[in-house]
Amino acid sequence: MRTDCTTNGDEAFSLGSKFLKESNGWWHYVWCVPTCFKDLDRRGVIQGALRTRSLEVAMMPRNGLAEADEALRSSLALQTEDTAETV
Repeated sequence: MRTDCTTNGDEAFSLGSKFLKESNGWWHYVWCVPTCFKDLDRRGVIQGALRTRSLEVAMMPRNGLAEADEALRSSLALQTEDTAETV
């Protein structure tokens, strides 16, 4: 199964089933490291088990993880900009 790794940084948190992947009846959180951060995190695709078979239940921890990942992306973007300006 192909996972879409695109992100525009303007994602609203009414995500539907975005960042969720079902595997053998179990839900997983799937997040792709943006290309601009590939030197900082070489994993590419990050997956984590949500330990539920319910899509509705999976959405709750996914929302928190998605918000945390967006905060991390924003922080890394600021650090990258600051580093570029001081060079």
